[in-house]
Amino acid sequence: MYRPLVRYSVWNPSMLDGFERAGLSNQQRTLVEYILRALEPGTFLSEHVVFARSVALALTRAYHVLESHALSHQPRLGLTRTVLARALGEIDSAVPAFSVTGIGRSVIGQAKQAVARAVTEMANPQMSPVDKAHRAGDISAVSMTLPSAVHSIAEELWNGAPVTPDAAARIRAEVAVLVALSGRDGLALQVDLIRLLKSGASDFESIREILWPPSQQYRVTTEIYSWVISPRRRPGTRRLPPLVARPAC
Repeated sequence: MYRPLVRYSVWNPSMLDGFERAGLSNQQRTLVEYILRALEPGTFLSEHVVFARSVALALTRAYHVLESHALSHQPRLGLTRTVLARALGEIDSAVPAFSVTGIGRSVIGQAKQAVARAVTEMANPQMSPVDKAHRAGDISAVSMTLPSAVHSIAEELWNGAPVTPDAAARIRAEVAVLVALSGRDGLALQVDLIRLLKSGASDFESIREILWPPSQQYRVTTEIYSWVISPRRRPGTRRLPPLVARPAC
């Protein structure tokens, strides 16, 4: 049977069938398509998640540049100030998107306050490394609360809340970045979403478990064989350092 070639696998027949079975609204379908395109290995760079505008990325950059500057004076003061100022602008542009929920409004306000304080205090060339480290810690603390805010605004968008096109686009970008930062594989995500949507489930709790599945522990077993060539020569295992088994999540 003839099947048309499509640029993105999110538009392949199996995925489209899942959209139909789940009865997704245009807003829900647009969110799913955006996330999958942003994480697809062969996507255009302009549509890849690394180019998405995001508070998570802004806070991450602000924290690391300020922490590094406090410890080693690198990057230099001018570049550190520039990164912080750009992070503040990125956060400010996300206020309408995060303001669709109470928790989102609270977290974006805290993020803006933490970075703005760092920008203001960094204007003083005599600011101590200890104070810089404290400001970096404030930014890190806010970033820990960001996932719950992104989950809340994603739920509002999924459930059909009336938002402006710009706010909806920003929410989609924030969700895609948070999914990527969690380590979710794009192809595995697509398989899981197809399975879920074909079952007819389309509630946000089910979608959230697919986007951000709970961590699981896996045990990996490895067998190492060593052939004794001569009494004086036992290559391989005799020189292996002690192996430590670490669960991978």
